[in-house]
Amino acid sequence: MNTAIYYRLKMIDADGSFEYSKTVLISNTDADIQQTQMVIFPNPFNDQVTISFVSAIASDIKLEVLDITGKVIVSLTRTGIQGNNLVTLDELSSLK
Repeated sequence: MNTAIYYRLKMIDADGSFEYSKTVLISNTDADIQQTQMVIFPNPFNDQVTISFVSAIASDIKLEVLDITGKVIVSLTRTGIQGNNLVTLDELSSLK
């Protein structure tokens, strides 16, 4: 079963103007994974963001945060468990 999640960011400037990022596809083509549920919060964030997801199987999870140009600014790998998972990214206040 293929799982696809589409994600985009709304970036708000101090003057109230805003711009949307490109829509990004998060895809999983592993036949063993039956469902993926993902929640990213809070939105907007200041210095920390948490990603909550449910996985049908235990597997390694690679997470990358990219800037608007596609450059990887955060990259990490975690061991995911079957069931509920939480990944928190800290010290993000330096991001533009």
